Amino acid sequence: ATIAQRVSDNLLKLTGRQPYFVKMELHRSKLDMNREICEAAQSDQVAKDAWNGYIGKASEFSDEVNEEWGRGVFVDFHGMKEKGEVQLGYGLTNDELKNNADLGSVVDSGTLFVRSLVDNGADTEDLIRGPHSLGTLLTSAYPATETCPSEQVKSSDKDKYWSGGYLSQRYGSKDGGTI
Repeated sequence: ATIAQRVSDNLLKLTGRQPYFVKMELHRSKLDMNREICEAAQSDQVAKDAWNGYIGKASEFSDEVNEEWGRGVFVDFHGMKEKGEVQLGYGLTNDELKNNADLGSVVDSGTLFVRSLVDNGADTEDLIRGPHSLGTLLTSAYPATETCPSEQVKSSDKDKYWSGGYLSQRYGSKDGGTI
């Protein structure tokens, strides 16, 4: 199973609730979901249909989360060329993560894809690199593949760090909203 599926399964075990889960079956070389449709599908009708289906389902789930709970968290898992590290994109650059200061003192919540959580009282450092952060929990559960950022891995040492893309921008709370 993929990391995303294992996380979903473990959230079900921990909470008794099935997380909303949308999985793209096309390889990223055929359709890059982290782009607007024109760039993502490259004029291919099958890819356009898949993109519209995925976005439609993610939008439906986002609406249901807002209606049911008033807020939530969106997580985008996808493969990347560089192996050996899971990278969580919160809208932060790797240079910001390399800063040893508490993230809450150096980062404006308005730049974060999880802005709603910070604006509602979550501590930025705890949320992103604290002992109960997603990255810390993933690194603890799957130590063979470290997760960045986390308590264990504050910033990436890889050539490329992905701070988040189109899907996080669209469904996260950086530009407003509650997810």
